Amino acid sequence: MNINYKHLSFTFCILSFALVCSIAHATALDPTRVGIGARSIALGRTSAAFDGDISALFVNPANAADLPGLGFDSMYTNLSEDINYSFIGVARPYDLGTFGLAYLGAGSSGFQATTIESGRVVGTGQSFDYTSSVLNFIYGKNIRPDLAVGANLKMFNKGFGWVSNSSGAGYDLDLGLIWRPKKELTVGLAQQNTLPASIARIKWGTGLEEGIPFNTKLGLTYLPRENILLAADLDYSANSPLALHGGVEWQVLKWLAIRAGLDQQATSASAAITNYCAGVGFNYQDMHFDYAYYYDTILAETNSAHYFSLAYLFCEPAPLPKPVPVPEASPTPEAMPQLKLKSFSDVPWGYWAKGPIEELAGLNIITGYPNGTFKPDKTITRAELTTLLVKLKLGDLKLTGISLFQDVNPGYWAAPYIDKAVEYEWVTGYPDNTFQARKNVSRAEGISIMARFDNIQEALVEEQPFSDVRFDFWAAGYISAAEQAGLLDYLKGRLFEPGKPLTRAEVAEMLYHTKFVKARLGKR
Repeated sequence: MNINYKHLSFTFCILSFALVCSIAHATALDPTRVGIGARSIALGRTSAAFDGDISALFVNPANAADLPGLGFDSMYTNLSEDINYSFIGVARPYDLGTFGLAYLGAGSSGFQATTIESGRVVGTGQSFDYTSSVLNFIYGKNIRPDLAVGANLKMFNKGFGWVSNSSGAGYDLDLGLIWRPKKELTVGLAQQNTLPASIARIKWGTGLEEGIPFNTKLGLTYLPRENILLAADLDYSANSPLALHGGVEWQVLKWLAIRAGLDQQATSASAAITNYCAGVGFNYQDMHFDYAYYYDTILAETNSAHYFSLAYLFCEPAPLPKPVPVPEASPTPEAMPQLKLKSFSDVPWGYWAKGPIEELAGLNIITGYPNGTFKPDKTITRAELTTLLVKLKLGDLKLTGISLFQDVNPGYWAAPYIDKAVEYEWVTGYPDNTFQARKNVSRAEGISIMARFDNIQEALVEEQPFSDVRFDFWAAGYISAAEQAGLLDYLKGRLFEPGKPLTRAEVAEMLYHTKFVKARLGKR
């Protein structure tokens, strides 16, 4: 496994900082600690590294970065037979990142008020209610193809009904990190309630102040096989022992998953208990229903609970305009129509890829946006790139009602193009049977796809094509072959930076030098 030790060091530096800071932080109840979906609960309350899972955004906001489309999520349970707990949330990815909003609430009614008379506890005849809620503002973004960050601003509200000065409010901030060193491995780090206790406290009407507990979660998910998921989290809170959470998920069928896990909960500053959990998940197109049963080994009769989650994920079309199909036949230069260059307001004179962009746009091989811009520095997703390349050779395709991947709805606009690109072996999916259509394409991925599209055979790497591309790098053969074919002339004398997100301008530049497009342009 080729691990980026720079990222690994950075991750553990943040973890160490969190552990030190947490010692001085006050301890109190944070309702968002329950704010995960039934899938996570069935897996032992693991959730720190559930990249792209809408039900895990509240624990690690960086999980939001890879959300493939607009999503809704909800969960309900009854705790200790008295407290109803539920949440509802919505999140959507944009060019600037994924934004989400969620509400989590817990409450119970009918508590009997008491007083002490003559040394005895007696009822007053009055009752009151208790509520606790959190409003979450979530943000996550990929800063590299293998690295995502996130933040979650939380607004707390608590209160006792029919009691004067009995409400409290406050706020705090969560920070998150997701690192993907390998396709089958994801590492997550969540810093919950990171603000200092001096400014992030729950203030009650009585004048009392309550600290919000600082908690650090380090987790990972691993896919040893495409239908098996292993997950583990490690929790650290002040005045509590380390708590381990773990679980396994078996995707029996495309629509059915079975889960089981172990969850450790602290009972004192030095002791913890281990509880058991299990559950199932059902998927139908974009709808997901999850159920979890949590067995508390101490309070089995009163605190064991059933959790129900319902989520819906819309796979939305990306904003890239659809290119006009180009005929399959390669006309001779004499038969070529007169080329009309098309200019864009954000591709100025002297821009390094101005020529390829304008020539390809002149033949409608690529297109700009309705406002007259091309957005050359905008990144391109896996769905966009595969659709562009398939349309170049086959034109428009109709929806087939089927999809090869569990995270690609058969009705998704790019579904037939993705399936065709996989059939032609230009691109592959991930071991967990996902395609991650909205994930940005890196340079290494992009040039490998482009080389296979242009029938450029993987080269035997006898010397490094670029100083930052090792001989044993997975894409070194394609990078070397594409460099020899002229697709990477624009990077001569520079670093390749294989993990850097590919831009629209780079796609135009690479396409311009392929044999396929040269034939369309009547060039050799």
